Amino acid sequence: MCYSRLVECLCEKWDELSAGSISLFCKLPGIRKCDLDNEEEFQNMLLLAKSMGVQHVEVVVELKSGIVQSTSLGLVRVGVEEEIDALRRFCHHNEKVLLSASWANGITHVGQRFVGGAQEFRDVLCKYAIQCGFQFTYVKNETTRVTAVCAMREERGCLWAIHCRAQRANDFFYIKSFSDVHTCGTDVRTSKNPRVSSDLVSSTISEIVRDKPLTRPCDVVTILKRDYGLDVSYHVVWLAVEKAKASIHGDHSLSFDQLRWYSDAVMRYNPGSYVNIDYDASSQQFRRFFVSFAACISGFNSCRPLLFLDGTFLKGKYKGQLLAATAKDGNNGLFPVAFAVVDSETTANWSWFLHELGKVVDGNRQITFISDRNLGLLEAMPKVFPSAHHGYCLQHLKSNLRDRMKGIDNGFRDHLVSSLGDCAYEPTVVGFHEKLAKLKEEGKQRAHDFFKDLAPEHWANSYFRGMRYGEMTSNAAESFNNWIKEARNLPITQMVDTIRTQLMRQMSARRDQANKWNELICPTFEARLMDSFNHSRSWQVSKANENVFEVHSIPSVTVDVARRTCSCFKWQINGFPCDHAVVAIQKSRYNLNNCVEHYFHVQTYRGAYSGVIFPIPSVEKPSFDPMDFTIYPPTVKRPPGRPKKNRIPSRGEKLKQIRCGRCDKLGSHNRKSCKEPI
Repeated sequence: MCYSRLVECLCEKWDELSAGSISLFCKLPGIRKCDLDNEEEFQNMLLLAKSMGVQHVEVVVELKSGIVQSTSLGLVRVGVEEEIDALRRFCHHNEKVLLSASWANGITHVGQRFVGGAQEFRDVLCKYAIQCGFQFTYVKNETTRVTAVCAMREERGCLWAIHCRAQRANDFFYIKSFSDVHTCGTDVRTSKNPRVSSDLVSSTISEIVRDKPLTRPCDVVTILKRDYGLDVSYHVVWLAVEKAKASIHGDHSLSFDQLRWYSDAVMRYNPGSYVNIDYDASSQQFRRFFVSFAACISGFNSCRPLLFLDGTFLKGKYKGQLLAATAKDGNNGLFPVAFAVVDSETTANWSWFLHELGKVVDGNRQITFISDRNLGLLEAMPKVFPSAHHGYCLQHLKSNLRDRMKGIDNGFRDHLVSSLGDCAYEPTVVGFHEKLAKLKEEGKQRAHDFFKDLAPEHWANSYFRGMRYGEMTSNAAESFNNWIKEARNLPITQMVDTIRTQLMRQMSARRDQANKWNELICPTFEARLMDSFNHSRSWQVSKANENVFEVHSIPSVTVDVARRTCSCFKWQINGFPCDHAVVAIQKSRYNLNNCVEHYFHVQTYRGAYSGVIFPIPSVEKPSFDPMDFTIYPPTVKRPPGRPKKNRIPSRGEKLKQIRCGRCDKLGSHNRKSCKEPI
């Protein structure tokens, strides 16, 4: 705003006025009349108004023969800021609108209505005081009337006050009197207000906790400061996070009884599923829970007959273990089939889980199980699935051997662990025994004791009679445990439903993705075929008959396309054509896609995800009735110390990297055991 623009606006508003027929003057506090005849006097008026803190200046328009009209210009305030706040360009800060800015508009005028009564008014009043940065005290705080004044009323005579009371006709609260003028000064303003309670913080961060159950209090402290401009103590925030979790996810104790409603809802909205709740009939305490959704049951028939078994600990109030059976689809993605909640990984619990699992998988399929060799699982497997093949996870075997060889040189221990992997991958019996004998000789008595009760039928390719499809570890089960990491903190019913939601989203996304594929083989294995073609294109192929070919690689191998075998044994072990098979099939009358098992075909992949997991609306969940039959939580004893949240890694799982003082390289050796050439 400038002087010439002001005169122009006045002349446009009143046609009878002209620039030469009027004179202007303004009124400021303590100054009755201040002439405005030119640009310099206008700018001086703006500076003076800014220094006084005046936002509106009354300008009087006078004809040179008498007064014509007066008006109040609200635009002068904008002109003041733009003209005199020139220091911003030297220390520029981006303007940030806090998420709590709307709190300052919570209380506006006399007659404002609060439908929620006294509680709603108190909440709005607290947010209003927090955003404006002042503290207040209640003079009257009742269900029918509330009166509050500024906390500086007695000390500094601040005039801010508000009175609100209920209307008898509808019990709504109405503001009856409101003085919004603070005379206590800016020095009492604070961002650390005692009215920032845990309840207020809980209502503020409820959406954050709902979307991210593992929200940490320290992260909330940062969010409140960054987005709301508030300084809140860690203790208040921790309590607020716990309250938010309880209000969103419910009570851990009542959640066990809600499993009865949830089981009925699963069967209602997802018919064909299988759910079983096991509880003690005498004490009515929870024992075990098993669930497998219909889409997972039918989808597993289109996956390889291979299941990864593992258990992971729960992090809720009552702890426990979650046992899971996970498969792999035709694109090598995780396909959870079933899971259960038990108190621990005992033989009884694993037997119960496998018995329930036998009810949802096709008994006519020859299934191979891969696990981490848990003692309870080892005892239960032969009893429940006597004809199934059970493979041990090679990664866990290596960890066990590394633990058995503790106390020896790290480099030599790593060599023994690597030799164990060579034994496991060796496809021939003769080669296996040669490598195993060398390993025992190098490992001496410790190695002999380790392999004494370790039957090679469960871990060595040369002796394993099942079909592992090249899967030597139970990493799929470990990946599933990590996939549900956040859900493991929730009450049991909410945890099960969160896993269901994750499964529903995953199956829908992969179903939509598969519908866009134009190939016959799933992309992951199509890429493998392309790599095999590039690796084998320089090899010569000699034909013996319509089915048998010799591939002149180094060394040369024999491929029988009809029997789907190769003398390198990779085709038999992995269930997928190797490099030699790909080049031999191209020289034969067979089609390469037809020589790939149907589990890797896109059509089979689509069949795995053709089923749908439907939502289970919680709006129909009944309220808790203490007079009804109730399933109580299990009896647990709280362990001493702070509750553990993180998994303790196995020995050797995470090797500490140290810097060698001789070669200056990171590794698992030091100056004494260093073998690097200098």
